[in-house]
Amino acid sequence: MNTPYIIGICGGSGSGKTTFLENIISHFAQNQLSTISLDHYYNPIHEIPADENGVKNFDDPTGLDIKSFESDIEALMAGQPVFKMEYNYNNPTLKVKQMHILPAPVIVVEGIFLYYFENIKNKLALKIFVDTPQPLRAQRRIMRDTTYRGNSAEEVQYSIVHHVEPAYQKYILPYIYESDIIVPNSENMHKATEVIVGHIQGML
Repeated sequence: MNTPYIIGICGGSGSGKTTFLENIISHFAQNQLSTISLDHYYNPIHEIPADENGVKNFDDPTGLDIKSFESDIEALMAGQPVFKMEYNYNNPTLKVKQMHILPAPVIVVEGIFLYYFENIKNKLALKIFVDTPQPLRAQRRIMRDTTYRGNSAEEVQYSIVHHVEPAYQKYILPYIYESDIIVPNSENMHKATEVIVGHIQGML
């Protein structure tokens, strides 16, 4: 493969994208498949937009450094490694490390706003959308943000109502029908994993 095969995985916050991606990654060696996530490209906290109540909105695509994200994807496509610090989600107690992302024949790009950005979407040879019911997405978001990101339950509930769901309806869900594959997040998700793994193995 002279040109890397770029796969996008999109879906709402808490949809199970990361788990789905990890299941795929487990079938390949590091020199076969590389991943890069939009989660690590948030702007500094002072550049994150605030809502009408002055609360920082991390579910607004304008809070992302999309130019750096696009530049790093292009570097991987050109066969160059990418060095990137993990994002700490404005939690100073969270230990982060520098990621060393290596180029590979297959590159999987993951993020909730992936298809909203036209320049990113146009680089993708295969677009996958993980479709998950709202109650399950909300439950996962609450668990993740209170356990790993240091937010209170009240803060997370506010975010879900005022930021997460409005963003999902405006910036994420409209692109579900532009996806090549829609993966329902259910007990049979492993079937979708098998299909994608088989497809990638065929490309390799």
